[in-house]
Amino acid sequence: MKPAERKKLNEYRTKVKGYRIRLMALANKVPNVNELWQNEDKMVQFFESKEVEKYEAMLTSSNESRGKLAEVKKKPKIKTELTVEKFKELKAAYVNDKTIMKDYGMNANQLNAWKKANGVIGMSIPKGAGALVKKVQEKEATVATTAIDYQAELNIALRQIKALESDIESYKLQADRLKEDTAAFEKNNVALQAQIERNSQLMEQFSNAQKLERESRQELIAYQDEYRKLEVDYRNQSSEITRLRDMLDKLKHTEQINVWLMKQHIGFVEQADDRAEAFS
Repeated sequence: MKPAERKKLNEYRTKVKGYRIRLMALANKVPNVNELWQNEDKMVQFFESKEVEKYEAMLTSSNESRGKLAEVKKKPKIKTELTVEKFKELKAAYVNDKTIMKDYGMNANQLNAWKKANGVIGMSIPKGAGALVKKVQEKEATVATTAIDYQAELNIALRQIKALESDIESYKLQADRLKEDTAAFEKNNVALQAQIERNSQLMEQFSNAQKLERESRQELIAYQDEYRKLEVDYRNQSSEITRLRDMLDKLKHTEQINVWLMKQHIGFVEQADDRAEAFS
């Protein structure tokens, strides 16, 4: 929810809360109060119309609220039991004996006997507490004046609690579904982690394969260089072999010529010898 939308919602809730408090005060004046309680839209429409002014005017002229306030003031609040710790707390809060007797249903003799029995006979309100007590009493009177409004607000809160309890049940169902979704997510997460680990292993293997490929390429380049050198050497050797073969062929031919010349020489020598013998 955006901040502007949240602010608008809070303002609407505050407005409805104020309307409910006013409706509680008008409970005995408005004939269709139950319908307004059950339908929030109708309640808002009622208070934003001029019709509500008529009922609030009737409430202003009535003394019902004052009568209820008087009952709240007159009704004594009797505590169950006065303890030493509580008595010390009351004195520290500047509460006088008269108020303590009223709150705990005791008279002066009973309170004095209780003080004596519990060893707090000399404990009293510090100096200057009278003015503070008076302020406290005035504050209590102010609080009592607003007691009816607080009761109305309490009734509204009780209704809201019921609505919240219904929401809680709905939230519980959502929480159960969320737990199931979480369990499924965790299961998928485990599988995902396993897949990630597997992918990491594959990436490592792929990286190693790339490294081996680069090394193999370097070796291949070196082999290619060696092959080129060998090819050049082979070509050079082939040329040399061809040259040597040519020379060998020439030598063979020269040897044949030499043999023929030798034979001719021998023939010439023999003829010379024969001629020499004939002339002798």
